[in-house]
Amino acid sequence: MNPNVSEASRQAWTKFLHEVAAIRERLECAPGSDNDEPWFRGHSRGDYDLLPSLFRSFEDRDNDAVWEKIWRKESDLFWEVLGSGPGTSWRVGG
Repeated sequence: MNPNVSEASRQAWTKFLHEVAAIRERLECAPGSDNDEPWFRGHSRGDYDLLPSLFRSFEDRDNDAVWEKIWRKESDLFWEVLGSGPGTSWRVGG
């Protein structure tokens, strides 16, 4: 045990871990279950398509011409961010 951690902190951490385990059990996503990875979907409807916002404005995403438009849009967004100013930490290349 780490001597720099108080007994109260250990107890609080243990209590937190037990609460997380209980919630995972209640949500039926406990380790070892068929659905063992809990995650927040961000939408209350389970049938709502999860698409990055870049794809939402294109209806026929199975079309090669549409993918070309998506690629161009993504490229435009990349270069816009890259050139957004001297405070950016984005780098191109090695």
